[in-house]
Amino acid sequence: VVLKEPLNDALEQNNSSLEEVKPVLVAPTLRMEEFKQALQPILPNVTVIPEPVAAVWGIREPTTMPEENPVLVVDVGGYQTSMSIVQRNRVLHSCTWVFGGEDYVHSLVDYILADHESLSKDGMAIQRVYAAAQTAVAEFNTQTATQIHIPYVGMDLETRQPQHLDMRVARTVVEQKVQEQILGTSIDQLPPLSPHMPAPTDLSTLLMSILTQLLQDSDMTPQQLSHVLLVGGGSKQSLVESSLRECLQALQGNADNLIAPESSSRSEVVVLGAASMLPNYGYDAAVGLVRQ
Repeated sequence: VVLKEPLNDALEQNNSSLEEVKPVLVAPTLRMEEFKQALQPILPNVTVIPEPVAAVWGIREPTTMPEENPVLVVDVGGYQTSMSIVQRNRVLHSCTWVFGGEDYVHSLVDYILADHESLSKDGMAIQRVYAAAQTAVAEFNTQTATQIHIPYVGMDLETRQPQHLDMRVARTVVEQKVQEQILGTSIDQLPPLSPHMPAPTDLSTLLMSILTQLLQDSDMTPQQLSHVLLVGGGSKQSLVESSLRECLQALQGNADNLIAPESSSRSEVVVLGAASMLPNYGYDAAVGLVRQ
């Protein structure tokens, strides 16, 4: 129902009908069937492909990545991160946990409100702080620090004078808060960790433990991964890329096979992959591409 109106508008603009188009939808690996069943009543010709496979397609075009070799896709979104092993257009194994770009925003909001406790009871002020935190986190993609300035953010109840928020925040401060939050995550909210690895102490060692277990489940070694793709809007933060590099260096001896597109395009890789879907093919999770 949510998709139907904008879809019909798009079809009208292109003088097309549902019978003439073949929509392609990307979905989380573990929810593909759920998405397909929900959409088929209004999109009977829809093709659903897993996000990690679309990411590989989106990055393969300008590279010489061979299709037959296994590829690790690390997709850091706004709220979730997934780690998947893709080979021959199929997801062999995948795991997902709650961590993403929004963790930076919430950590920065908590940091600001801890320094300005009077604002924590003002709903409007919190909304303005949240908006400023979103802007600041985006600036952390390219800067090591940022200035947060919110004029007339609140009212001092004692002096009856307006409050203005003006503070400089270093990226390392927010990164530390994010890592503390990660380490405080309940074990049942994380994917299986390797029993052969010590307890994680930061993001890099957490990734190392998760990847070690994922490889074990796939009966693979780190050296068998031909490439490692880092995609998703949440991966733009330098902490994510540096932690993944440290993880690969520890497990493989180097991180030479890491492909991390320019941060401005990491959110688009999956969409580009979906757009490359051939019109005379369908997709089956068990076998990959299927000629129709």
